[in-house]
Parts: sequence; C-alpha cells; structure tokens
Amino acid sequence: MHPDLVCHVQHLMLVNGRYIHAITDLIFVDNQPLAVLEWGGRPGKERPRVSVPLDPAQLTEMRSGHVTHLYDGPAIVDPREALKTPRPTPDQTR
Repeated sequence: MHPDLVCHVQHLMLVNGRYIHAITDLIFVDNQPLAVLEWGGRPGKERPRVSVPLDPAQLTEMRSGHVTHLYDGPAIVDPREALKTPRPTPDQTR
C-alpha cells in the first residue's frame, strides 16, 4: 500500500468495554472506506492485516493537520477483541 494513499480518520472505538477517541489509518478500496487497525507484510509492501469497513455516509473529509477525515458513525469495535479468550479467575481454576 503506497503511503500517499493512506489517510487518517478520527473516530470512537470500543476497547475493553470502554469508549476512546482514536486516530486510525484510513484507506479506500473500490470507494469503500476501511479503517486499518493493523498492517502486515514486508517494509514497502505493507497490506492491511486487520481492517473495519466504515459507512461512507458517516465520513466527513477535513483537512486540518494530521487528521484527514472524521467518522461520526457507531464506535468501531476491534475484531481482534472477539478472538481474546477470557482468562479464568483463581476461583474458576479450582
């Protein structure tokens, strides 16, 4: 992914049951905006490893500093959170 094609979006994100304000990489694939939460691959050949589609109707372009877009849609939920298995508490291990 060429770095000139990567924008930055400000949005709400749900992490560990808490809402936080975040700034995430944003790319467009076939006019579909994607928030990229994790990149993978060799340097210079990075590709999105974890991404979340965004509703284009909720995305506003804003060219002020580092942030290029604002997302007013629902909070982004990191799909990696669903993969985490809760650790048993000491009471559950007995």
